[in-house]
Amino acid sequence: MMGNCLARSFAVFACSLILTAPAFSSNEPAPSGAGDLKKASCDNNSFSFVLIGDIQDMTKWRHKQPLCEYLFGWAVQNKGDLNLKAVLCTGDLVEYNQSMASTKSRYLHRGMQNGNMDSEGQWKAISDICSRQLDGFIPYIFCTGNHDYGHRCGDGARRFSQFGRYFPANKNPLWNDCVVEMFPNYDGVETLENAIYRFDTDTWGTLYVMALEFAPRDEVLEWADKKLKSSRLANSRVVLITHSIIDGRGEFIRDRYSILAREGREGGVFETGKAIWEKVIKPNKNVVLAICGHAGPNTNKVEVRPDGSGVLITMFNMQGICGWGAGGGELPVEIIEFKPDGETISFRTFYPLYHYSPKTREKSFGKKFEYRRFSDSLSK
Repeated sequence: MMGNCLARSFAVFACSLILTAPAFSSNEPAPSGAGDLKKASCDNNSFSFVLIGDIQDMTKWRHKQPLCEYLFGWAVQNKGDLNLKAVLCTGDLVEYNQSMASTKSRYLHRGMQNGNMDSEGQWKAISDICSRQLDGFIPYIFCTGNHDYGHRCGDGARRFSQFGRYFPANKNPLWNDCVVEMFPNYDGVETLENAIYRFDTDTWGTLYVMALEFAPRDEVLEWADKKLKSSRLANSRVVLITHSIIDGRGEFIRDRYSILAREGREGGVFETGKAIWEKVIKPNKNVVLAICGHAGPNTNKVEVRPDGSGVLITMFNMQGICGWGAGGGELPVEIIEFKPDGETISFRTFYPLYHYSPKTREKSFGKKFEYRRFSDSLSK
């Protein structure tokens, strides 16, 4: 889903999360970015994830696909400096999941040309990019978005995705070490559409990442809740990533697509964000962070459980910075750094292209913010 155009060509967002009270502060000055990446972004004993949001604007255009390849290659190149555990993506890997577009008219969206690659070309491109840049080098955790289902943009006769075909569980050999469980997709086949990944750390213990499909089916929400309460995950920290939870205003999102209507959702509308909060995040304190994309502009929301514990829901979509149709624009990514104190998570929007040259490196980083879990307000 396309985000609103945010007219800030060189602005960057940063946020640091301290799990002690829901409040943001920005007392620290932004680093100049003039030094090496590790010194400017991460503590020596931290580990991190790189988050990339909604990449369909790159995969649907043949000439923009190299931008996506550059991002993934950059992540691997800097995995040592960042102590990188995995690359995350919020979904919408392609524009059209199953559209045999062969004429320009079929690429039109709101009267504009909307890509020049058919579905097979888009899926093959992103799969091949991952084969060259990520497979065997680093684990990656991709969600499925609305564009990855049905014929186009979440519309179709059923919840069918080609994701499992192009990203089978044996594609990346490093998944053998971290994927601990998968759940059947709509067709009853276990795929990475719904999966749990394990990462052992020195400072945060065992950290799990749970990835859920777009607008999760009821049985998926039940599975997620059951697993979060299981002996394996109950006493560990869990990061939840799925395509859609909040919108650009920080409100729980409502999704409306024909595949949802055919699943029995009245009017094709599903209270996606509210359902994920009520059935998965709210009843499980071990979820310390929830990540989504889908909308824009990028925003954060603090939700407080009845027991007073807070959780940050962060929405990151490169379209929320660069605007729909920008093809990734300046290629923003989010560096999510887990600090060695075992409590603090730092977020920093970063522009790899700016960091490439000393002449533009100072534009790579933005401000720093903090979140404290047990306060009752947000402040900058």
